[in-house]
Amino acid sequence: MYIITESIENLKSQLNKRRVHLQYLIRDAKQSLDHAPSGCLRAASNGGRIQFYWRKAASERGGTYIKKENTDLVNRLAQKEYDEKILICNDLCQEAN
Repeated sequence: MYIITESIENLKSQLNKRRVHLQYLIRDAKQSLDHAPSGCLRAASNGGRIQFYWRKAASERGGTYIKKENTDLVNRLAQKEYDEKILICNDLCQEAN
């Protein structure tokens, strides 16, 4: 019986650590989105090379080509998409509970 109790306590501890970690991720995602550029990223393959485009509005089909020198914008737009997905997953989890 001692082993089962110890395992349950260990599991509770791990779950609590995971919950705290997720709360930090959510907080950081919200803060990051406050400073994110508008629009979204579009990636396209052209002749075996990846090209990135900045779609400033959702209705925009192609977007503006992002030059190789402007990788910071690519990174920020990609991070924005990731942060938005974290918040969507959080909202879905909240609805499930």
